Amino acid sequence: MSGFMLLALVGFFALGLPIAIAIAAASIGGIAFFTSLPLLVVAQKLMTTLDSFPLMAVPFFILAGNLMEAAGISGRLVEFAKTMVGGIRGGLAASCVLTCMIFAAVSGSSVATTFAIGAIIIPAMTRHGYPAGFAAALQATSAELASAPRSRSAICSSPASDPVCSSGLPSSFSSTSIAARTTGASATTRVACRSGNR
Repeated sequence: MSGFMLLALVGFFALGLPIAIAIAAASIGGIAFFTSLPLLVVAQKLMTTLDSFPLMAVPFFILAGNLMEAAGISGRLVEFAKTMVGGIRGGLAASCVLTCMIFAAVSGSSVATTFAIGAIIIPAMTRHGYPAGFAAALQATSAELASAPRSRSAICSSPASDPVCSSGLPSSFSSTSIAARTTGASATTRVACRSGNR
């Protein structure tokens, strides 16, 4: 069954189907041909997946990000981060990581962080010579720092109620490693980054 689903998935990708439709079609084919389950299970799982409170909150996270951008909070955070790390090689990229860490701590949502910070930092990075794909990937990775407090709190031995241990340390470790990798990548992509502020 796994081999069939993998081959079907590769075939759907080769046909140019969107990823979500290709995964759904390969899964439905595996259920239909290799199990005795009725296809009604597919519709049932689809409805239970869509019936979730976090999914309902996504539009409000996007609204919060847009409000923070319209109020100028995002721009001030970017400027603050640029004053801290803007002088080093890859400073603009490192300021993206730092801004996302601060904004994610405030909003708690990677979606809101992407909308609010990405609208400012991605055009700025492309204007300074960064490849658009690198800027988008860095923004998407940095925005995931919002999920660090919830998903990585188990690495600390103290209670999860301690905010420094349950959220501060994991976010700091993650952002430091991303920023270190980013500055190294900026040093190796000097051809793409022709502007003075890299």
